[in-house]
Amino acid sequence: MVRLTGGAWRGRRLDIPEGIRPTTELARKAAFDILGAAIEGANVLDACAGSGAYGLEALSRGAAHATFVESNRGVAKVLRGNVERLGAGESARIEEMSVARFSSKGEEGRPSPRGSFDVVFHDPPFEAKSESDLQLLLSLARTGGWLFHERGDDEVYRPMGLEPADRRRYGTTRFLIFRPAMPGAPC
Repeated sequence: MVRLTGGAWRGRRLDIPEGIRPTTELARKAAFDILGAAIEGANVLDACAGSGAYGLEALSRGAAHATFVESNRGVAKVLRGNVERLGAGESARIEEMSVARFSSKGEEGRPSPRGSFDVVFHDPPFEAKSESDLQLLLSLARTGGWLFHERGDDEVYRPMGLEPADRRRYGTTRFLIFRPAMPGAPC
């Protein structure tokens, strides 16, 4: 189990699906410290959601809505339990599909969600090759938004040639932080 580190549900515990590597509380808290007040009222995407810790932490800290994308049915079942236990149902939507499918089809048949998220969290399994997902997720973030890509090594991805705006390390967790800008504008 992991605990939420701030906001209305601070200290509440989440179930962790079997076989999932949860993000440490230290790393997750650091991500939200970086975001600061930008999380308030935000539309958040938690891609490769696992337990839903990022999206639920965002809701706890004042985000308006969180969409969770998780392709593993068993993992999504545990995620649903976490969402229900916290009473986040009205502010949360769970999509059982891959990042690639979600980026093209959107939520339950809606148009593609390009440019519709203020904050995107991407926490794939560390051993996964996630470069293609990262490119798709960048297209889902609003101009001026945030994309936190979590990894377990020091490799730096540059999707579409975009340099990370920041890189951080918390124990074995590394963040590549992207800030999508308007075409032609510096990052």
